[in-house]
Amino acid sequence: MKVRRYTLLKNISCDAFIKNGELRKPIVFKPGLNVIIGGSQGDNSIGKSTFLMIIDFVFGDNDYPIKEAIVIKNIGNHIIKYEFFSQWLLLY
Repeated sequence: MKVRRYTLLKNISCDAFIKNGELRKPIVFKPGLNVIIGGSQGDNSIGKSTFLMIIDFVFGDNDYPIKEAIVIKNIGNHIIKYEFFSQWLLLY
């Protein structure tokens, strides 16, 4: 039996996450598979790729800061907040 500690993303919020003209509530993640999808009409340009870049950024990738100039040009300066939680798992 082994004990392992996993660090998981709990939530992300940003003052630039807008839904229907209003600030979106924090996006909450659960253990397991979390899916990011567009609208029912197959919408493009709604931020899926940018959101995935932000997730990469909070886990330590540097792609978002490199492309930040493009993002700031499109949406302006913004603050990204994120929270992690740790979980201990017993592996048999």
